[in-house]
Amino acid sequence: MEAIVSGLFVYPIKGCRAIAVESAPVEARGLRNDRRWMLVHAETGGFLSQRSHSEMARIHVTVTEGDTLGVVFGRELVVVPFVPDAELERITATIWGFTGDALDCGEEAASFFTDLLRLPLRLVRVPDDFARRVSPRFARTPTDGTGFADGFPVLLTTEPSLSDLNTRLPVPVPMNRFRPNVVVSGDFAPWAEGGWETLRIGNVVLHHMKPCERCGVTTIEQETGAHTGAEPLATLATFRRDAVSGKVLFGANLTPEPCEICPVIRVGDALTVA
Repeated sequence: MEAIVSGLFVYPIKGCRAIAVESAPVEARGLRNDRRWMLVHAETGGFLSQRSHSEMARIHVTVTEGDTLGVVFGRELVVVPFVPDAELERITATIWGFTGDALDCGEEAASFFTDLLRLPLRLVRVPDDFARRVSPRFARTPTDGTGFADGFPVLLTTEPSLSDLNTRLPVPVPMNRFRPNVVVSGDFAPWAEGGWETLRIGNVVLHHMKPCERCGVTTIEQETGAHTGAEPLATLATFRRDAVSGKVLFGANLTPEPCEICPVIRVGDALTVA
């Protein structure tokens, strides 16, 4: 089997637009700067995503040297300088049943997003001591964890699977509907990724935890934030539904092998399966 990394993406603010990168260091919580920031309701600490606010797809994000965050929406701009953990206030944030401390990024960022999305919000960052673990049903070790991703550190999708799906759709969809971190192309069969247990990309070893369960975000155009109807979810449900949970599947949730150094994945790297 020949397989290479054809795309790498990070989503610095959960729910906002992707950044395509040529390389990415792989940390215990996933690709560096992926879902490192998140918007939460000011009163409850509950997280926001495109599920409830599809216009988040139109929010452009950059991360510069020194981890300064830049956010652009139309002609609106805010810059969020990096501040050490100890200098930021901790507030309570909740994501998918997990509640823990997050770092409040300050009033300017909060005002920007509050005005933009028309409800009281705070922008928070993952603290260094964040201890959100992946589901114990799938974890390989007690320390397997993630940041503000939905459930697992890395999401992998493949071009052959998307191509197969698109042959069944009335209108083809791009890969960005599935918001992956790692996209792989090659001469392998569609949906083969479901059987990959341990993957190596360069010096990075990744373990397959479970197939990725898909939601209505796949029906949102990532360029415009517009809802497109039931597809591709409706078609996926006809042939990619989990027999037990009933959830619709596309892609593979992965966890990195612990490593003393911080290995790097690059576009063009070969992927091998153990």
